[in-house]
Amino acid sequence: MADTDGEDDSRRLSEWLANVTVALALWIAVSPIAFDAPEAAMWNNAIVGLGIVMISAYNETQRAKGERLHIKGATVVVALGLWAIVSPFVSLLLDGGGWPLWSNVLGGLGIVGCAGYNVYISYQLDELGDTVGGSD
Repeated sequence: MADTDGEDDSRRLSEWLANVTVALALWIAVSPIAFDAPEAAMWNNAIVGLGIVMISAYNETQRAKGERLHIKGATVVVALGLWAIVSPFVSLLLDGGGWPLWSNVLGGLGIVGCAGYNVYISYQLDELGDTVGGSD
């Protein structure tokens, strides 16, 4: 199946958003150190951030092989991004806070937006019988 310019643009945007997602996930993983946050925040953010990086790396290897993006994995990234947004507020209710609140909220919003778009475009390309980032 020949690629159209729109599909190529969608692939490029998807790849760029995946890279932004990884950068934001790495920031979430290390931000508690920068803000001298409590140990619970460090563990939470490390697990969430590195989980997102691992899933994104798997999806990138799928993309490099010309295979379909793992939509369930991208959906888990969206869920982890949502947790990054909510977790400082949960901490605030449970133990009075101390987390890098706005850093997590903004990073999580970016991850949800980027990964959510990748889920959306993956479904769109699936309907066309194509792959995200795949080569002919």
